[in-house]
Amino acid sequence: MEATHPELNLSFPAPRPDAEQLSFAFGLVILSEIPLPEFAAARNPSAPVDVHISCSAGEAWIDEVRHLPSSWWMDCHEARFWFSGVGGFRVSEGRHIAVSPEPGVENSLLRMYIEGMMIATLLYQRGFFVLHSSVVHLGNFAAAFLGHVGAGKSSTAAALHARGHAVVTDDNAAINLKPEKPEVTPAFPFVKVFPSIAESLGFARDSLTRMHASQPKSVRDVSALFPERPLPLDRIYVLTREPVDGIKRVPSHEAIIELVRNSVPTRWKLAGGADHLRACAALASRVPVYRIRTFDTLPEIPELASRIEQHCGWRT
Repeated sequence: MEATHPELNLSFPAPRPDAEQLSFAFGLVILSEIPLPEFAAARNPSAPVDVHISCSAGEAWIDEVRHLPSSWWMDCHEARFWFSGVGGFRVSEGRHIAVSPEPGVENSLLRMYIEGMMIATLLYQRGFFVLHSSVVHLGNFAAAFLGHVGAGKSSTAAALHARGHAVVTDDNAAINLKPEKPEVTPAFPFVKVFPSIAESLGFARDSLTRMHASQPKSVRDVSALFPERPLPLDRIYVLTREPVDGIKRVPSHEAIIELVRNSVPTRWKLAGGADHLRACAALASRVPVYRIRTFDTLPEIPELASRIEQHCGWRT
C-alpha cells in the first residue's frame, strides 16, 4: 500500500533474516524476505511456517536463460521462471520460493510475480487444482468466474463485492478436489480493478492503491466479510464477449476444454499431462459450468452482477 508501505529498492546482499515478515494467504503461513502487504498478517507468530520466500544473489540456471526475454519450466516438484529486467524465481516442493532479483528491481514489481505466478505454481505443487479465476461468496457457496484476459473476472468480483458479497480470491483459485463437493480456499482480501470501473461501482479513489507503475489496474481492500474457511464451489461462469442468450449450461466436453485452458499449468502453455486432464474432467463432472456474456460498458457491470445474483437464487 503506497501510503503505508513505501516501496523499497531491493539490493544485494539479500535482506537479513530479521527483515522477514510472517503473513497468511491461501490457508498457508508464509515467511518472506520480500514484503507482501496484500497478504494478511499471520495471527499466530509461533505457528509453523508452511512456505519460505527467500532472496538469492543468483542461481546457476539463470545464466543459461539470461539472454531470453522470459523463460519458464515446471513439473510437480520444481519450477523455474526467468523474466528479463525482473529476475529469476525457483519454486520447489510447494514450500519454497527462491527469488533472484536483478539489481535495483523494486519490491512492488517482485511481489506482483510472487503473489501471482509463483504462488499459483506453489499451490499446484501442493496438490491444489489452480484455476485462473475470481471467486465470490454468494449465499452458502462460492461461484467462480473465468475467461480470457480482459473478460472481466476481477471487475465482476468487484461489482458483486459492491453489492455486499465477499471476494474469496482474485486471479488464482486454489481448489481442493478431495471433498465430495470441491472447495475453494480463501486467498487474500484484495481485488484488482481499473480505476474507472472502481469509480463506477462507488469505490472511493483513496481506497485504491497502485501495485506498480507498469500496471493499469489498482488494488482494493475487500476484507469486509472475507471468509476464513474454505467454501464449497457450486458453479463456474465463463465470461465471454460472444453472443449468449441468457445464462447457458456448457456441455461437459466444452467445460473440460475451458477448465484445461484456464488452469495451471496449461494456461502457461505447459503440458499438464494425463493427471491434469483427469482433474479437469473430475471438476467438470461435479461442478456445473455456465456461459454468460460479459459487459461492454460501465453501466452494464451492475446489470451483469444482478443477473448472476438471480441465477444463484440470491434475493436482495
